[in-house]
Amino acid sequence: MARPQRRPTEFHETSYWQSYSDMMAGVLLMFILIICGTLFVLMQVKNSYDASEIELQQREDELEQAILENLGYLDLTAEQNQLLEDQQSQLDEQQAQLDEQQAALEEAQAQLEEQQSQLLASQTLLALQQQQLEDKEAQISLQTDALESQQLQLEQIIGVKKELIAALSDEFASSDLSIAIDEQTGAITLDSSIMYDYNSANLSEDGQQTLSDFLPKYFAVVLSDDYIDYISEIIIEGHTDTKGSYEYNLDLSQARAESVAAYCLGDGQSLFTDTQLAEIRSLVSVAGRSWSSPVYNADGTVNDDASRRVEIKFRLSDEEMISQMLGVLEQYESAE
Repeated sequence: MARPQRRPTEFHETSYWQSYSDMMAGVLLMFILIICGTLFVLMQVKNSYDASEIELQQREDELEQAILENLGYLDLTAEQNQLLEDQQSQLDEQQAQLDEQQAALEEAQAQLEEQQSQLLASQTLLALQQQQLEDKEAQISLQTDALESQQLQLEQIIGVKKELIAALSDEFASSDLSIAIDEQTGAITLDSSIMYDYNSANLSEDGQQTLSDFLPKYFAVVLSDDYIDYISEIIIEGHTDTKGSYEYNLDLSQARAESVAAYCLGDGQSLFTDTQLAEIRSLVSVAGRSWSSPVYNADGTVNDDASRRVEIKFRLSDEEMISQMLGVLEQYESAE
């Protein structure tokens, strides 16, 4: 086998290095390209960063401006809050004043309502009093009319009474009978000393004669047409002196009055007709007064002789009622 030659060997090394150089050049170029790409990316990143930084700075400026604005707003808000607080304080003070005024107004309203209630009560009371006054005036007017009517009746009765007393006085003016006529009341007094013995209720002969002479004339006047319609009662009263007990003298005075009535009204009497007797009996009543109404002397001592007596009285129709009405009238006039 032939020995290889050196020339071919040298040719081979050169290709290797050439390939290596080419490879290294390629690697370098790639590295340069990578560097360039990296630098481009870095430039892009830097540009992006710069842009971001600028944008960030702008945002920081905007944020700072916003902060400043917010701080100003906050300052304004604080001033407004203070103003609002001051206003609120004023409002609270005004509200307190309003509350006080409201309380005062409510109190005044309550007082006004109470006054109105009192006024209403006063008006009601006044109206009631006015009505009572009107009723009283109406009642007084009616009473006045009634009293005037009664007064007229009384005047008429007084006139009749005066006429009757005058007629009795005329009847017995020329009589010698032992009688006395009260010109105010018309009562006729019969002397007990003539009518009875002392301490006795039996009529004496002089007493019987006195009654026989007196009673027909008396009743002729009293029962005449001029007066009969006005007579309501004829009373025979017995009276004693003040000696002895009241009970004893009461029995004695009653017995004396009854003895007079029995003499003129008894079944055996001969003084009156049956018609007159029936009429007289319907009018006559008797009463014993004991010593309850004695007769006095001028010096104020009791006159025992004059106290022993029999009285015959008449009472006119409505005379007692009208006297009571006059008493009411006098009370009314004194009240005015």
